[in-house]
Amino acid sequence: MFFDTWSHKQPFYYYLWNLPWTFFPWIVFLPSALAHLFSTGERQQRLFLLSWFIGMFCFFSLSQAKQGKYLLPLLPCLALIVGRFWESVLLEKDVFSYKKGLVIPMAFLAGVLILGGGAGPWFIHKRYPEFLNLSIPLGTFLALCGGSILLTSLYGRRRTIFVTLIVMLVLVMTYSSTFLQSELNHYKSAKPFCQEAVRIIKGGELGIYGIYYHKIGPYLFYTKKRVKTFYDQDSVVKFFNSEDKVFCIMGDISLESLKKSHTVPTYTLLSAAVGHRSVHLVSNHP
Repeated sequence: MFFDTWSHKQPFYYYLWNLPWTFFPWIVFLPSALAHLFSTGERQQRLFLLSWFIGMFCFFSLSQAKQGKYLLPLLPCLALIVGRFWESVLLEKDVFSYKKGLVIPMAFLAGVLILGGGAGPWFIHKRYPEFLNLSIPLGTFLALCGGSILLTSLYGRRRTIFVTLIVMLVLVMTYSSTFLQSELNHYKSAKPFCQEAVRIIKGGELGIYGIYYHKIGPYLFYTKKRVKTFYDQDSVVKFFNSEDKVFCIMGDISLESLKKSHTVPTYTLLSAAVGHRSVHLVSNHP
């Protein structure tokens, strides 16, 4: 199962581009933090942190099943490495080049924020136009943050730079949790689909088929019904051949496969996107 998986299969280099986004914005200081780590004489601490990072990163990269959340055990290690660097910056321990160690990463971060703030709404408009109204304030704010970071890195004190970063993160997280999360939840959560399905089903019998076992939970919770779980098509066919009107929640692939391989009557009563997957409420009667 480690070298072969049935879900979340990703190439070995998946974490090379996933980790920077997971640890953003502190990832831009990692090269300087590593240089600072090697400039100190604390050999045991250095070996511990590097062994922690390299060992776990290689372990998870060798596995074929990869998800961003699998790297959570690595984040404390990176936080310690970057945290030691920032401790040196704030205490003004001049064991590194201020320009190369801090100003250049800050300028790079400012460029990323200004570019992302400007191009982000355009990209959202092209791919997800329903979120354009939310992306414009966020993009504008990120661009302003980028400008502020650039100015403070060139003309500000070290503590001012750090405070600017913290304030930016707090405001972005506040906006995301207050506005973005509530809007995205409507598209990613199974709750709206289940609420409408319950209204249609009323007292009918409900089954579920073709939904990954570890993703069934939300459908059980939001329908608040006793749900039959099916693991093969024969069981679904037998269920649909019932004289009573029955219902079944299915994914796209499972529904198409059932229609092609059996002549059992299927009527799609409700369809919705839950995350990036399409889900259907199917019945044996219209």
